[in-house]
Amino acid sequence: MRLLISAMIFTAAGFGYMQYKTAPAGEDGFTGMFVEDENLIDPEIVSETLAEAGNEVVAVAGPQVQDFSEIFRFDLTPNHVMNKWQQVSASLRHLDLQGYRVPLVTGIDDTDLAGSLTYYFDTRQRLRRITFVGTTGNPLRLTHFMTQQYGFRRVVNQDPRRESYAGGPKLGGYYSITPMELIDRDESHSNFSIDLRIDI
Repeated sequence: MRLLISAMIFTAAGFGYMQYKTAPAGEDGFTGMFVEDENLIDPEIVSETLAEAGNEVVAVAGPQVQDFSEIFRFDLTPNHVMNKWQQVSASLRHLDLQGYRVPLVTGIDDTDLAGSLTYYFDTRQRLRRITFVGTTGNPLRLTHFMTQQYGFRRVVNQDPRRESYAGGPKLGGYYSITPMELIDRDESHSNFSIDLRIDI
């Protein structure tokens, strides 16, 4: 089992882009709802939180990830997610989907990922959406996986710093890579921010 720095992940990359808004009461009687806006996250917070926390961060056991296909797959169930990760946030809702968010650190190589991974299930417990927000030192491995496994293709965007991809003909979603404002060779595992969403 790999040690995951859960405090950093949930504080910086997980709950950092969940914005709470109050809405009129609906048929279910609830007056508030979570509105997801993944553009609110500042990926540099991830690196800063790690540096500031030092030995005070509490680590929890998490699954080893040898291949991205182990986590970016649509045959999972809520029970699988809750059994695989020790710490799961299950209080996330988006429209008619229920989200389960987990901290993710896939390894120590510069092509590995660190951030927040969320699985969204419909009312029949079928996985419909996967999102990841976090950092990597080298996005080439993830880019190769997304283009080969899910058919994502490079698209033009208005930001010259950002490299953007869109889902293939059978999948929706997006995948963007943005370099940090300061590329530090000593922080090689967090030089690029990743914003990924796959819909099926």
